[in-house]
Amino acid sequence: MKKEEVTTEQGLHYEPYIDGEILNEMALVGYAHSGPGGEEYAVSVDSATNRKGNPYFKFYAGPSRSRKTPAARISFLEPKYIIHYKDSVKKQFKLNVGLRKILVQFFKSPYIKLDGKRMTNWQYAIIQYNVENIMMRDWGMREWLYFTQKWKRDNANEIAGTEAEHALPIDLPMPNYLNLR
Repeated sequence: MKKEEVTTEQGLHYEPYIDGEILNEMALVGYAHSGPGGEEYAVSVDSATNRKGNPYFKFYAGPSRSRKTPAARISFLEPKYIIHYKDSVKKQFKLNVGLRKILVQFFKSPYIKLDGKRMTNWQYAIIQYNVENIMMRDWGMREWLYFTQKWKRDNANEIAGTEAEHALPIDLPMPNYLNLR
C-alpha cells in the first residue's frame, strides 16, 4: 500500500497506514497498563466500513494495533467475545484473569474533562464508538456526550430509522468484564 501523508485541519501531519491498515479503522481509546512501568495493552474501537453485528471494542495483546498482534473483540453490551468466523474460535485471543482486571481498571479510570464533565475511559470508548460508527450529520464528541438513555427514550420518534437508534448511550453501564470466559 502506498504511503501517504495527511494534514489535518489543525496542521498536524501523519501517515494514515500502519502495517498496511488504514488508521481510521482502529480508533485508539488508550493504553491499559499492568502497573507503573508494566506492560501496555492497546484498546480501540473498530470503525471499518465492513464492521457488522453487535458493538464491540478490541483489546490487543500489546501496545501495537497491527494485524499481527492478537486482539480480542469484546462486546460493549455484555461480557462476551465477538467471534466473526467459526474457524477463528480456536485462534481467539482471550483475556486471562490478570488481563480482565487490567481492562476493568482501565475503563474505570478517568479520561478527560469535556464541556465541564469528567468522563472515564469507558465513556470515552462509547463516544469513540459512536463517532466512528454512527453517521449523524454534524455530531461530534460533544453531541455524543449528551446522548444518554433518557435522551434516547425522549427522542425515540426523532431518531427512528436513523443510525442513532443503534448508538450507545454515554450512561450505558459497563458490563462486568471480570466474567469474560
